[in-house]
Amino acid sequence: MVSCLIGSRMPAISPYIPEIITLQGNYLLRTAEVSALITAGIRQTIIPKLRTKSRKLIPIFRGLQKRVAGRYAAAIKAETRRIPLNKVLMGGEWNWRANRYAYATGELIRPSILALEGPHVQFLKQYAACGSPIFEKTVFSQTAYFRNARNSIRLFGAYFPYCLLPEHIEISARRFALQYDKRSVAHLPSEGHSPEGQRISVFTVRESDCYEIDEGNHRVAFAVMNGDESILADVVDQPQYTPLQEMILRVEWQSNTREIYQPLELPETKKNWSLLRNSEDRRNKMMEFLDTHNLTAKRAGKVLDVGSYYGWFVSEFLKRGYDAYGIEHDRTAISVGELVYENVSGRICWDDAGIALRELTERYGISCCLSLMHHYILRNQNGISAKELLHLLDLRTEKVLFFEMGEEHEVWFSQSLAGWNKDTIKKWVLENSSFKRAYELGRDSDSVGVNRGNFSRMLFAFTK
Repeated sequence: MVSCLIGSRMPAISPYIPEIITLQGNYLLRTAEVSALITAGIRQTIIPKLRTKSRKLIPIFRGLQKRVAGRYAAAIKAETRRIPLNKVLMGGEWNWRANRYAYATGELIRPSILALEGPHVQFLKQYAACGSPIFEKTVFSQTAYFRNARNSIRLFGAYFPYCLLPEHIEISARRFALQYDKRSVAHLPSEGHSPEGQRISVFTVRESDCYEIDEGNHRVAFAVMNGDESILADVVDQPQYTPLQEMILRVEWQSNTREIYQPLELPETKKNWSLLRNSEDRRNKMMEFLDTHNLTAKRAGKVLDVGSYYGWFVSEFLKRGYDAYGIEHDRTAISVGELVYENVSGRICWDDAGIALRELTERYGISCCLSLMHHYILRNQNGISAKELLHLLDLRTEKVLFFEMGEEHEVWFSQSLAGWNKDTIKKWVLENSSFKRAYELGRDSDSVGVNRGNFSRMLFAFTK
């Protein structure tokens, strides 16, 4: 899906002390003094002095800062147990947690990717399928494994201590492949690699039953390729949100609640987060209607989803060959969809629905207005009334308008939308537009759990 970087285990400090003393010149630092300084967080004082003299030591000190200053303290809380591989997510690199690393690289989806779908497993599957030709330069440089290592070099100056340049990445990959084949790697560098048999380490993920890899991407890949369903791990209970969790919480309509309005299929939100709208039931009703009326992707024209939220319906129409677009006023919701769905990037207009419809000049064969109109009925939005919004939808729609809105049977709207039911909604649309016919496609299945008594709205198809 996207490039993801790997975690590397740092070597012990002792082999590098003589070099440190030499490079420091007048500063003779004993092992205990170096450890104490690192523990105090002296990346800003030692690393700048070394940067011009030994590029090799920069990643070493960055890793050591984590091992001495942070990780050892956290390790006190580690609990060793078996964890399911289908709950293990990609982590960060060196001394950075997944969240920080994702923002630094711009790969915000990374901490939401299962390790069993990550670049390490991808590489071993590719190697198992085609063998040594994968190391041909034009092939290897296109692998996710190479891209991951390349990003690590960009950010930290190294992938492993011996991988400082892009051309060094092949060494790590060949070592990885040989280990997979259970062949000797004694002739290859071992710095930064974990001893055989060492457990992986993971962090917990906030409000989730998933785990974030701290160390062990390669070992997880071996376990996956071996057909294992779980792996022994040192689990550190220091949970953080993934960037996608943070973004979902920032969507305006959700008001910092663990609710997902449209399907996202993020591993870290499956257990402790609520999906408000199934959406698949309404999609199926719409597709069945279009099939029945022979409105194929070629015959229907463009599709416009007004109030598209994450863009799930836009994505679903695109998957079926329709040229689909959306309008959404919440930029964060759009960003979530662009990261998760992949195919909607650049297709959703960030704007108020009414204003955007006013400014549009083209028409669409199919329009969707799902659970939006009642907001205009309850209160004009940006000076635009419900009737004006319906008029704009009418102007922009050539063939079919898929429509639903809040109704009086819902607990939320029992008073504010009194009198608005499927019959009055149908009559209101037909009397205030050029649509000639209304089809009742059925109600949604979202009136369940904590939302029992709400939703169960009638989905209409209005045609001209």
